[in-house]
Amino acid sequence: MIAAAEQERSTVVRVAERLLALGIACPVVSVGSSPAISFAERLDGVSEARAGVFVINDLLMVNLGVRTTDQIALSEMNISW
Repeated sequence: MIAAAEQERSTVVRVAERLLALGIACPVVSVGSSPAISFAERLDGVSEARAGVFVINDLLMVNLGVRTTDQIALSEMNISW
């Protein structure tokens, strides 16, 4: 996952650099992937990280294998009616 997070960051930064080289303004360099953002070791060149469900964790994160059920902050199974 560390490699995936770095690939996402570096790809977006390279695209922004190419746009700037063409004279196209790129004021926001944005990445976003809940599974990857938790493994990002650096965000050099990124101005915005859209982490989605990363802040609460959910069953998707468990199903992807990046969180365990005891790390879920919010899910239907945590709600008692």
